[in-house]
Amino acid sequence: MEDSADAPPCRCKVGTVATEYGFDGIHSELVERWVGDRGESGTSVRSLADRFNQRILRAELRAADVDLVEGRVENLHSLLTDKNRLEAVQLEAKSSLEREGVNVEKAMDKFCSHQTIYRHLRNCLDAEKEKNVLSKEHELDRVGSIQHRTEAVVEDSIKRLRDGNKLDIGEFEVLVNVRVTCESCGTLHDSIDLIERGGCDCRR
Repeated sequence: MEDSADAPPCRCKVGTVATEYGFDGIHSELVERWVGDRGESGTSVRSLADRFNQRILRAELRAADVDLVEGRVENLHSLLTDKNRLEAVQLEAKSSLEREGVNVEKAMDKFCSHQTIYRHLRNCLDAEKEKNVLSKEHELDRVGSIQHRTEAVVEDSIKRLRDGNKLDIGEFEVLVNVRVTCESCGTLHDSIDLIERGGCDCRR
């Protein structure tokens, strides 16, 4: 179970999953990595989400008594979540894990998006970064915060319409992606990916 001193003041997905798996100290770790040491930019929420989800996958592998050779968790996580992977490759990874007794669907259902991690940091843990640090991580979080606010507005509107019988939809999740077009070559980039990559390929 969670250390009570580190228990989150929330019932959000991150807090619920962390408690279920007994991830002791995870909330303070998320804050420390995100905020960073004085003078350092800290870890991006995308990287934090990857680490958190890898921890979930590692727990499920251990529960199935799977041999955890170095680097396997990270590789499997990439195979399961990388949208650029061929669907056949992802299906093979899932089938391989299922043959070893791993509950893949359970693990992936518990995975948290970087948006969910950000909301947990800001809304549940009251974490805040220094605003005078110029870094990719800081700007990623600025862009992310805009996406999250937009998601919140859209989610609220859909819920209001649904609850007022003006919209027919069950459970749903809102995801907002901001795209950037390079006017030099015409390539369309996901804004987060563009910042993480350090620029457009045409500039290299």
